[in-house]
Amino acid sequence: MRVFLTGNEGYLGAVLQEELTAEGHEVTGGDSGLFTPHCERQVWDVRDVTAEELRGYDAVVHLAGLSNDAAGELSADATVDINESSSIRLARLARTAGVERLVFASSCSVYGASAEPNLTEDCVPQPLTTYARSKLAAERAIMATGTDAFHPVALRFATLFGSSPAFRNDLLVNRMVSTAWRYGQISVTGDGGAVRPLLHVRDAASAVARTLAASVVDVHGTVFNVGVPGANYSIRAVAELVQARFPGARIVFAGSPDRRSYAVCFDRFTGRITTWRPRRTVTDGIAEVADALDRSAPFPRLGSQWGRGERSSWLSLLRQEDVLTGSFRWNRLAAVDHIPPYAA
Repeated sequence: MRVFLTGNEGYLGAVLQEELTAEGHEVTGGDSGLFTPHCERQVWDVRDVTAEELRGYDAVVHLAGLSNDAAGELSADATVDINESSSIRLARLARTAGVERLVFASSCSVYGASAEPNLTEDCVPQPLTTYARSKLAAERAIMATGTDAFHPVALRFATLFGSSPAFRNDLLVNRMVSTAWRYGQISVTGDGGAVRPLLHVRDAASAVARTLAASVVDVHGTVFNVGVPGANYSIRAVAELVQARFPGARIVFAGSPDRRSYAVCFDRFTGRITTWRPRRTVTDGIAEVADALDRSAPFPRLGSQWGRGERSSWLSLLRQEDVLTGSFRWNRLAAVDHIPPYAA
């Protein structure tokens, strides 16, 4: 299968490109390079894609965009433009270009805050942030683009964790491991009672690959929650798992409670995509990230900054340095080289 993969240099995209290539797919990537060291090439931007670029591909997998709540709040207008408007436009262009399949990466964050113990795709979302609202609006419009010849699907991923060539430490598990490794401290907001579903980044990549391999009858125009059945954890429980790996680390409760809390049901996806087998637990991911930090240390152990791994802070820095415009377009390439890789 010929696959056009947007966001191929990102946290999930870098892993997914490896997986699809290993499975024998022909993968072409498009990425803005915002988190790529020493970006000296002409970058790609989803806002500028044309139908001609997409012609001849069997599938488009769309991961590109502002990737979390904090980054989304840096500019609500840019978030809507990138995550919502450009995603909808991409789907329509893919349909025009004769692409058969489109997989859109959405998020379980669309559920926002819910007391429901087992949220299904039929539950009413309650997005609390610009990022979550942009994902929900995009997936609804993209599902409406389907035809007999064009088959869109939206995957609402659980919160990801684990090591990646494009590491992020602003994700729940990764951040707790990073601070335990770096400072001997694990921070928990409020009382830690908020709940999140968790999924290893490599299992997320496998979910995309299995979705591409599925019959279009099983996925056409469908929204799926994607995660491991039963893998809904309180923030406090995650902190305790991290502390088990770092026994000397202190758990510190501070700040206001996180309003976002949602326990999610994944039966629709596991029921239809029966070839998908998640293989990694949260404990596996904690050990993996800790080992990766010991080996490669993407930031100084005693420093205070996180660099490219903390997406919102890195974007803020690039804008302050006038490397990026307010709408997250490059002002100049390679100018980022004078910024230390962990300065953010």
